Amino acid sequence: MANARGGSALWDEKGQLIVRADKGELLLTGSLGRQGWQGDIIPLG
Repeated sequence: MANARGGSALWDEKGQLIVRADKGELLLTGSLGRQGWQGDIIPLG
């Protein structure tokens, strides 16, 4: 996971973007299942 300019992102092992959150109070989550990666953004504010 990386943080840049107030945003966060999650990439897989190949460098593919899974989920990105730009601004705001957000919780970024990701999980790897049988069908691949699943990313979620949960508003906190």
